[in-house]
Amino acid sequence: MDHQRDRFRERFQPSDFDCDDGSLLQSAVTFGTVEFVRLLVEAGADANERIGWFKLPPLAYAAEGQNLAIVRYLIEDADSNIDTSSPRRNPLLRAAAHGSVEIVLYFLNAGIDPNLTYRVPTGKLINAYVEADRRGRRDVLQILEKYGCHKPVEGVDVPVSGASQGRILNHTFGVRDSTTPRFERYQHVVRYMEERFGPVDQDGMQERVQVIEGMSVAINVIPPNDVHPFLVLFTNGMSDLAMKTPAGMEEWRFAELVMHLPTDWGHPREAGTDPSLIWPIEWLRTLSYQPHLSETWLGSTAALVSSSDPPKPFSPSTDLSCFLTMPDLSNLDPALKLPGGDKVHFFTLVPLYSEERDFGLHHGMKAFLDRFLENEISLIVDVGRPNFALTE
Repeated sequence: MDHQRDRFRERFQPSDFDCDDGSLLQSAVTFGTVEFVRLLVEAGADANERIGWFKLPPLAYAAEGQNLAIVRYLIEDADSNIDTSSPRRNPLLRAAAHGSVEIVLYFLNAGIDPNLTYRVPTGKLINAYVEADRRGRRDVLQILEKYGCHKPVEGVDVPVSGASQGRILNHTFGVRDSTTPRFERYQHVVRYMEERFGPVDQDGMQERVQVIEGMSVAINVIPPNDVHPFLVLFTNGMSDLAMKTPAGMEEWRFAELVMHLPTDWGHPREAGTDPSLIWPIEWLRTLSYQPHLSETWLGSTAALVSSSDPPKPFSPSTDLSCFLTMPDLSNLDPALKLPGGDKVHFFTLVPLYSEERDFGLHHGMKAFLDRFLENEISLIVDVGRPNFALTE
């Protein structure tokens, strides 16, 4: 074992454990073995560094991985801190949500307060009990109840972060101040989407670093339900800033983006760094900034958008490389009207093949939409669907 560890140290440097959206250590604590985690830590990986797409400590990922041996090693041997500063970092909440009774018991015996409470962007209070309950983890709920954990009560259970300042903690990154117009706009967008598609998942994905001053984009998810058998993803924050519209088109200054994913896609939160699963999140965020950075707007009718010039596939698992954008589609009409009179238009994104984009550019939007409808292209992402530009 010592020889193997020495060879491992020679092969890897600490910098090898880092990348933009994930790390070797993240994968190891989530899916690997305690032996492999030990090798990484002893070779220089930081057991307390916030890593991965969500910038969480390794212990939070380990709590989701349901491997008690890795959790014990991180705390007892690797000196991992138990970070409860946010709901995503709180390992007890992660273990409760993923249904690991052994790990839940370990954290409770380690001294984590089971009633630590947080406020999420929708304004709701959550704790380990809420996380276990909404995932249907009945065995975990029984354990939590034995330790005195209960559903948080407004006015009784004080949120961990910013309760006295009225600050709302996002479930993944950052905060939004509940006293500002931006937070009010955020809530209006959530309510608008909930009225049309159902309850918004509390695990919204907030960006780590703002790209533009005064704008902070979250990606929210609405799980499948009785109303719609698919995942609904939408941006919330693109409308923080107005787009630059032509004279007379000021009504179209504010926009948000929507995309539909099939049920078996899984929650984007669980995608990790898998390029075949994470690209909808990446492109929703990219396209939400594009009009602002280019000082343009999305338009008021359907449009064709390319990933690059020439278009490149969104991921190795598909040849889709462009988007059709359609405003105020179906139940997204009429647009959201804010109290001050501004309107927020919601643009649905449908992935296209580059040949389909070219067909539209060569034959015009009417011919494109006719062919689109004739082929009954679904608004739900289908990475392997037929390319209608290559069929008669």
